Amino acid sequence: MINLNKLKFDGSFHEFDNEIFKNNLNFLFSEISSKEFTFLGKIGIKVLFKQCYNQRQRYTKYIANDCDVKNYNIQTPIFVSGLPRSGTTYLHNLLIDVFDRDGLHFWELCEPIPYSNKKNIDFRLRKVKSFLLFLFYRIFLPKLQKMHPVQISSYEECWHLFKINLGIYNLDFQYNIHNYGKWISENTIEKTYKEYKNMLKIISKTNNKKKLVLKCPEHMLFHKNLKENFPDCKIIWIHRDPLKVIASYSSMTYQIQKFFLKNITKKTVGEYVKNKYLEMINISIKNRELNNLELYDINYLDLKINPKDTLKKISDKIKVDIKNEKPTQVISNLKKLKSKKPYSPDEFGINKKEVYQNFKTYMDQFNIKKEF
Repeated sequence: MINLNKLKFDGSFHEFDNEIFKNNLNFLFSEISSKEFTFLGKIGIKVLFKQCYNQRQRYTKYIANDCDVKNYNIQTPIFVSGLPRSGTTYLHNLLIDVFDRDGLHFWELCEPIPYSNKKNIDFRLRKVKSFLLFLFYRIFLPKLQKMHPVQISSYEECWHLFKINLGIYNLDFQYNIHNYGKWISENTIEKTYKEYKNMLKIISKTNNKKKLVLKCPEHMLFHKNLKENFPDCKIIWIHRDPLKVIASYSSMTYQIQKFFLKNITKKTVGEYVKNKYLEMINISIKNRELNNLELYDINYLDLKINPKDTLKKISDKIKVDIKNEKPTQVISNLKKLKSKKPYSPDEFGINKKEVYQNFKTYMDQFNIKKEF
C-alpha cells in the first residue's frame, strides 16, 4: 500500500489495489513529472492526493458496510453545466432557491462520507476538516476568493466527489497539462460516474437530501454519462460570450497555476484556456449530436437581464414547478458573488477577433451575444 507521507512524483503506485485510482494516478504523475512545482505547490498537490487517497479508502469501507445505500433513489436530479465562468454558479443557486431543492454545501463536498453515526458530532467534525482545507487555500490564494467567493456552507461544484478515483478533468487547468482530461474521458470515465452516483446516494441518505440541483462545468463533456446513470435527470447547458469566459477563467487559472508551478506567464495561460475551451465546446456538441441527448439551453445574458422570465422558461421546459415566485433576495445576494478582480482579454494576450472567429459556429448555433 502507498505511503503518501513519503509520496514522490515517480509514478510507482503498483501496490495500490484499486484499478481506477491507480491508473489515473499513474497517468497523472507521468503528465506532471516534467513540471517544476513551487514549494507551496508541492505541499498543495500532496494535500490533494492524501485527501483523495483517504476518501478512496473510506468510500470503499462505507460501500462494503452499507449494502442499502446502492438501492437509495436519487429523484430527478437537475444538472447545471457549461464552460467555467459562464454563469453556472449564478444559475445553480437560483434553481435551488426557486425550485426549493437541495444543493450540496462546500463542506459536504469536501467531506462527503460520514465519520460517525451521531449526526451532530459527525457534521461538526466534517465542517472543521473542510474549514482547515478551505483556510489553506484562502491564506495562500487570496485572489481566488475575490473571483469566486466560497464559504463553508455555500453551494459549490461537485467535482470534489470525483476525488475518490481522481477522475477530475479540471486538473488539466490546475497543473497546465494537456492529456489527463482526455485520458480519463477515454479510459475511466464510465466507472467514475457510476461511483459518482454512489457518492450522491451516500450524501443524500446521510444528510437527508431530497431532490438535488448539482453544478459542475465539466459535466458538459459527460452529458451521456449523466443520462446513463440518472435516466430521469434534467440537464441545463448555460452559454455565454466565449471571449468573456476565456478572459475570466484565464484570470482565475493564472492564480492557480502560479501557486502550483514555476515560470507561468499570463500569455501562456490565456492561450491554453482559449484552446482548451474550443476543444471542450467541440467535444460537447459532437457528443450531444452523436447520442441525441435532450438538453436545455439558456443564455447567460437572458438570465441576467430577465431572470424571472428565463426561470419560467426553464421551469416549463424541464417540467419542474417554481416554488418561489419572487427570487429578488437571492438575486441580490448572488450579485455579491461577482468577481471583484478586474481582468481583460488583452492582459492575457487573447485576440478578440480570433476568438470570435474560432467560436463563430458555436455562437451562431446558440444565439450567443457578444459582451465586449
